[in-house]
Amino acid sequence: MDTQRVLSDFSVYVVGAGAIGRVMAGMLSQQGYDPTIVCRHETSKEIKANGGYTFVTHGNVETSLSPKLMSFDRLSEHKAPKTPLIFYATKATYLPQTVKHIQPIITPESHHVFLQGGIPWWLGHAVHSEFDLKQITDANDSMIKAFGTLDNIYAGMIKFGAVLDGNKAELKGKSDITFGAVVKNPENISFCHALKDMFDQELVKPYVFEGNLAEAIWTKAAGSFAMSAYALISGNTLGQMYDDVEIRQSMITCAEHVFQAGQALGIVQSNEPDWDAYFAGIAKSKPDHRMSITKDSSEIAQIIGWPAAIARKVNAISGLLQDVYEQIPKRYKPRAGINDLPSNAASLDKGPS
Repeated sequence: MDTQRVLSDFSVYVVGAGAIGRVMAGMLSQQGYDPTIVCRHETSKEIKANGGYTFVTHGNVETSLSPKLMSFDRLSEHKAPKTPLIFYATKATYLPQTVKHIQPIITPESHHVFLQGGIPWWLGHAVHSEFDLKQITDANDSMIKAFGTLDNIYAGMIKFGAVLDGNKAELKGKSDITFGAVVKNPENISFCHALKDMFDQELVKPYVFEGNLAEAIWTKAAGSFAMSAYALISGNTLGQMYDDVEIRQSMITCAEHVFQAGQALGIVQSNEPDWDAYFAGIAKSKPDHRMSITKDSSEIAQIIGWPAAIARKVNAISGLLQDVYEQIPKRYKPRAGINDLPSNAASLDKGPS
């Protein structure tokens, strides 16, 4: 694919000037693109005062960059020369506010690539039921109204270390990025391949995911939530949890429960994975890793109505759960046995240790 030709009609923007934003802008610059970094006024002023920043890649190769900068408060005066291609490198919790700030450069033809992990805001729009998932995730009406369509929404799932040390943005460790389209059609998949070609270099290994993106995210989150919940109960490492027959079966039951909730919500259409093999693979690769409750885990807890004892402890840690049982979809009933927890689960009522 002639990526330069496909992308020649776009003005490239990177929203956010943290470690990820500066690394992304650095990689795009090295590939011959000319991205504009959009960020807070204070950050823009700081980068300008330093004469740009240094992009450090594998092997400690340093490149001085002086990118085009645009602060949020100046966007109302800016008109994109071409159709905007916007990479979002801000935290997911800031997205609604960020989108409001960059509204002046968003057009119906704009293409948006979100680099955040966890449960994405657009997942709620894949739900085919009366249950309003948008109330739980970062999604809200202003987000979908801002874009007008999901046709030009893409996810960039990144796996690399990005470190910001003073005026140096460094790309560290084994790196890859996978692009997927929220709306799966031939045109969007072709654009994902164009995005892949943008980053096809020695620094990063790019991939394209051509399957059902919402389903893939939900399936991965189901496994992560099961491990997080039982790490919370047991305090064990992944290897220890898998070796404990009772906890292993509890994790499998939990993942099945989350996966089936996704089926009932209309997010998941495929057959259920082999959860035993799934957990065995993770335990083998990261036996000493300790899971923690993450934002996407707590959102899943809200969606499926996890048992109240765990919900209270998750709530005490993350502050994100509200009236868990009221969020259970009316047309989904938890399977019998889901409340059968290890015997030490009763200690959860005491709150976090």
